[in-house]
Amino acid sequence: MFTVELKINGALVGHVYGVNKGVAANGKTSYVYDYYDVGNRKITKGTVKHKRDDGLNKLIALILEDVDAHR
Repeated sequence: MFTVELKINGALVGHVYGVNKGVAANGKTSYVYDYYDVGNRKITKGTVKHKRDDGLNKLIALILEDVDAHR
């Protein structure tokens, strides 16, 4: 489980909550996430597949790209 807060000038604008759901057959790990957009009071839910060796920063970037794709 992981969480990420996105803030501008100290004010919360977004929050990511994610959970590792295990490794898929292709060697990538499946992550389920909730993204809360504070300004719109909207929660976006999704799933991404990510290679753990690529690190947390790339995972967060992947999740934010997925959130944008749902808009």
